[in-house]
Parts: sequence; structure tokens; C-alpha cells
Amino acid sequence: MPLPVYSPCMNVNSVLQDDQLELISSYFKQGYSNLKILEFLKLHGITISISTLKRRLRTLGLSRRPMNIPLDELKRIIERELGGSGCFVGYRRIWARLRKKGYLVKRITVMKLLRELDPEGVESRKKKRLLRRIYHAKGPNFIWHIDGYDKLKPYRFCVYGAIDGFSRRLNWLELGMVLVGGLIFFKDLRDLGLFIDSDPVHVDCIRFCFMPILRNELYQVAELWNQHRISSSKFANGSGPRRRPDWMFFLPHLYSTDDYKTDVDEDDVQEFYDHSTMCPPDYSDDFKEFALTVMNEYHLPEPHDVSSALDLYIELLKEVETLT
Repeated sequence: MPLPVYSPCMNVNSVLQDDQLELISSYFKQGYSNLKILEFLKLHGITISISTLKRRLRTLGLSRRPMNIPLDELKRIIERELGGSGCFVGYRRIWARLRKKGYLVKRITVMKLLRELDPEGVESRKKKRLLRRIYHAKGPNFIWHIDGYDKLKPYRFCVYGAIDGFSRRLNWLELGMVLVGGLIFFKDLRDLGLFIDSDPVHVDCIRFCFMPILRNELYQVAELWNQHRISSSKFANGSGPRRRPDWMFFLPHLYSTDDYKTDVDEDDVQEFYDHSTMCPPDYSDDFKEFALTVMNEYHLPEPHDVSSALDLYIELLKEVETLT
């Protein structure tokens, strides 16, 4: 499945030229420089000067100046990130998450606070650095690499994704978190007797409660990855592209290459989906009806994080037990 549209460049034909201010605001909030914003606007048939762009930004009240957030408040914001999947990522990703949420702070400030708030995590990530091999692809869509992650399969979650070889852009990433922490969490449920992988009701229940949370986390991971800056030092010979994946994928002319995408007939694509068994339903219709009935009767909210998903999972299992 393709990623949700998080940037106008992913669906150029759906945005009208009249939405110029909306486009500028969107690309600005994704952290692009003025020159890159001008290039992305050209994808929509909009050509303006740098001075005009600056006037538009002033009209929108958009500025790249860091915000003066009190240190204690910033610590609390970062601690909330660490309380979720943020505990598995480094300071650059935390900084990017904060920017996405509108907190414009200096990256070095986030780095220092993360060392203070999560020293064990910082040291752990340092030990897992990899030496990357030399790699080259001609351009975007010349070759995609597809892989999966099987360690969550005992809990009926399959993770799979595809990455563009040239730009390193994640074109899709589906289903579960590719993190040891996720594996430990579900293993604990099984060890506590709260999940039996041979019980189809338990399987439906765990997928009903956790699937939206995990899928949303994956989409956030993909979006942040596609908009982060790849450092050339990450590659063995230091000659890798120091660019953002979305730049290289959608603006190949800036890197003296072409888009190698091949157009296909939409009817052929639809026929493939109609006959494909690659995307089975997340859970059975019967369990969905049962779960929604219980949630409505007891006023149980839809889960918004792992903790609330666990609460719902336990409540639904209790109701299942009353019927057996």
C-alpha cells in the first residue's frame, strides 16, 4: 500500500495553482529551504521569484527563527516523545518530530537535553552503528528494494516495505514497528497469558486494538525518514548523497539524472487489486462487529497510543470470556 499523502508533491494533480499560499506553507513546514520550495512549486506549474516567495512567507507569518521555549517545558515535550516510540530514535529524529509539531528549536539543544534525559539510550544507539557499503543507482525508480521483518509474525503482525535505491526514499512501509521494543511488548503479553497465538479470537483482538497504532507509527517513521537529510559520512567512501530522500526522488533533474518510472494502465492496476490476495482484512468482520458493540455499550474510546490500546484489548478479552 502507498504511504498516506503527507506532501503536495506526492499528488501534484490534486492541488490547484490557486492554492499557492497553501503549497508554500506546506513545503515550508516540511523544513525545505527557499530554493527547494521554488523547485517544488514548479512541479505544480508555479514559477515565482525568490523575493516573491519571501513576501508570501511574511504574509503567512512563517519564520525559521528558533522559538523561545522555556527549558522545563521543552524537557516535558521531549519526555513525552521518549514515553512512546521516540525512545528508539536519536536526537536528529526527535528534533525532526518537534519541528513537525511546530516546535522550532535548535538541534544542539535537543541533543544536549536527550543526553540528560536518556543517557542509556544515547549510549545504546552509539554501539549499534553500521559501516555501510558503497552503493549506486542511476536515478529514482530505477530499482526498488523490498524486504520484510518476521519477528512479529508470531503475534500476527507482518512488516514489509520498499525503498528507492537512488534516493533512499521509503515508498511504502506497512503494519508493524521494526523495533526490538515492540517485540518485547508482545512477548510480555504472551508470557502473561494475555495472548494465545493459536486462538483466532485473541489474534483478531490484538490486531483490532493495535493495528491502527502500529500503522500510524510506521507512517510517521516513513515521513520523517523521507524528509531527513542523509549525511555523506553514512557511506563507506564518504561520497554518498547528502540530500533528503524526497528531494532526490521528486526533483531528479537537480542531480543530473532522470525519473525511470514506467507508466502503467490504471485498468491493469485495478485488475491486479481485484484479484490480489496480498492485502487481506486486518481482522474478521464478526469480531469487528462484536468489538464496536462492546465499545459503544461501555463507552470505550478508540485507542490513541499503546497504553490505551492495551486497555481496550484487556476489556475486550474480558467480554469474550463472559461469552464462553
